[in-house]
Amino acid sequence: MKIRRHTSSLSMSVMGIFHQPTVGDRISTMPGWGARWQKRRRELAQGADADLIQFNRRRFRVAFGLIGIALVLGLLSAAVRMQLMVENALRIAAGISAVVGVVLAKWAHAEHSFLTEPEQEGPPEIFKKGSD
Repeated sequence: MKIRRHTSSLSMSVMGIFHQPTVGDRISTMPGWGARWQKRRRELAQGADADLIQFNRRRFRVAFGLIGIALVLGLLSAAVRMQLMVENALRIAAGISAVVGVVLAKWAHAEHSFLTEPEQEGPPEIFKKGSD
């Protein structure tokens, strides 16, 4: 014996109200994201925000330079026996250099993400502007 399921249009509309969005639904609500991303890539290739990108690259170089100096100072204080005061000064300098380097690297990464992401899509226009 077959059981027939009957779904009316009312039950289908109720099911639509309780539908939980999935990842695919979210992606489909952003149809212009890829085009905006390509547009931003073209703008960057043509030199838009070139000064900001140059400063950010310099910030990356300084950050990784400071982290490298911290590693060298840490290894130097561990490998070579020196006076206690000099050894402590090297360790403190290595620690400060490492912390500042990591903070600069995080800052540069955040700015890189901001500079390379496409512009946000404007809000939808609810009312069309009438032609005067």
